[in-house]
Amino acid sequence: MNANEVVDLSGNSVSTQLLADFAVVVEPALAGFELISLEQVAVRRVNRTVFDYDYAVTLKNLYGRSVHAVAFYLRDLPAGIALQDNIAAFDLLAPGQQLQSGDTITLRADMAEVIDLASVKWGVRSVVPGDFDMSGRVDLLDFSLLAKNWLTDNAVFDIAPTPSGDGVVDMLDMSQLAENWLSVYAGN
Repeated sequence: MNANEVVDLSGNSVSTQLLADFAVVVEPALAGFELISLEQVAVRRVNRTVFDYDYAVTLKNLYGRSVHAVAFYLRDLPAGIALQDNIAAFDLLAPGQQLQSGDTITLRADMAEVIDLASVKWGVRSVVPGDFDMSGRVDLLDFSLLAKNWLTDNAVFDIAPTPSGDGVVDMLDMSQLAENWLSVYAGN
C-alpha cells in the first residue's frame, strides 16, 4: 500500500489518486484560455468506495485583453463520477496572466465502478450568464455574440438550462441573457 491508498472496510486497498492525472478535452471555442493544471488538493472518504476529490484550477488568459468573472467548469463526466461543486471562479485575469482559482471543483467518485476518464471536457464562461465576452457586463456585444451562434451547438453560448445547456443555442439561452441584461459583475 502506498501513500495514495486507503484500506476499505473489507481490508482491500483502494487508490485515492485515481482522478489525479486525468486529461480533459479542450473545446475549440476555448482557444483564449489554457488549462495549466487541475491540482488535487484534498480527498475525503464518503463511504467504503466513494470519495470526494477537490481540485484547484490554474488557467492562463491567452486573450489580448483582461477578462472578468470567469468560471471554469467540467462537463461530460463519465459514469461513476458526479459533480458536487462544478465551478471554480476567477474575478479578473489580465492578458497573459496565469492564476489559480481561490475555490475548488469537487468531484465524487465511486471507486467500485470502472471509470473512463477519456471523455471529460471542460469549459470556461462568465460567472454572469450571458456575459459571453467576459467584460463583466451583459450588454449589446453579448447579444450580438449569441445571435451569431443562434441554433448552433456551441457550448460557450449554450448556457441554459444550467449547468451545461441542452445542446443548442436557442430561446432558453436568450432568456438567460435577458434575465441578466445590463448586469455588472461586482466580484467575490
